[in-house]
Amino acid sequence: MEQSYIELYKSAQKTCEACKIKPEEKVVIYTDTMKSTALIDAFFTAAVACGAEVLIVKAEGRPPMVEPPKAAVEAMAQADMIFDLATESWLFTDATQKIIKTGTRMLQVLVTEKAVRDRPPIAAVKDRVEKGYQIFDGCQEIRITSDLGTDLTVRRGGRKVVPQAGCVHTPGDWDSLGLAMVNFSPPETEAEGTVVFNGSLYLIPDHKLLVSTPIHAEVNKGRVTNIRADHTEAKLLDDWFRAWNDPNSYVIAHVGFGVDPRADIYSYDIGAWESLDGGIIVAFGSNYWVESGGQNKSLSHMDAVLFNANLQVDGKLIIDRGKFVVPELTHCNK
Repeated sequence: MEQSYIELYKSAQKTCEACKIKPEEKVVIYTDTMKSTALIDAFFTAAVACGAEVLIVKAEGRPPMVEPPKAAVEAMAQADMIFDLATESWLFTDATQKIIKTGTRMLQVLVTEKAVRDRPPIAAVKDRVEKGYQIFDGCQEIRITSDLGTDLTVRRGGRKVVPQAGCVHTPGDWDSLGLAMVNFSPPETEAEGTVVFNGSLYLIPDHKLLVSTPIHAEVNKGRVTNIRADHTEAKLLDDWFRAWNDPNSYVIAHVGFGVDPRADIYSYDIGAWESLDGGIIVAFGSNYWVESGGQNKSLSHMDAVLFNANLQVDGKLIIDRGKFVVPELTHCNK
């Protein structure tokens, strides 16, 4: 247990350094009753060691996409930096928008303790995120294809490209520790075609799976309109969407790709799945976030990563069967 804490503390130190926490800054650690004490203590101690004024705000655990208590939100809005150690994500809520509009920077820590230890923010991965951002920046349209039948065209429509390297250091920044990916949230009607899910699925909050039998879905005008529920996993996905009883659950949320060679798909770590080097991300549901320009509000969100798929950006091939083929990102291909 002691060794585990030491490793968590070292990663928390690296994270504080990457987030450029300065002496006398006000840091809030928001957490809940379901989070590990060791993780909370590691971030508290690391922030104190930076000379910051640190406050722990702890609430009862809440479901996904539900805001923290009002008093917690008010405390966070007055901070310079937040480590969000809540058990479930509340990113796509009005509370997040309120806090980051004040200039507070916020780092979500949603990944497992193993991921905190194994994938702290590092310069080499941050550089890959920046190069990925440059690939998407200015693009008009992407096309995702695969040998299994995926053929999805998504138009960016001027929405911002959001690079995530697992750290924050500019006022108003939001990021999530353990992530290394680049995404954009397209206009909610601007996706068309077929998606064949063959990789990871995270159906918030209860289902994390690596797909064993491909799942076919049709997307029309930005919305999933049909899922071929012809086997157990496909039926699970179809039932998950239906259970929300919310038409906004079916709306395209974001698309992108991962760039972290450290990511391990078999750890069942959702951050590793989205960060997978050469993995292609397709998500549906809520994407309401000032940073991305997303406008869709829903209580649901699902993240899928396609394995061994292809990505074209404005007609240029970037990823071929899960491997980068552009010089700036090929050096880490396995």
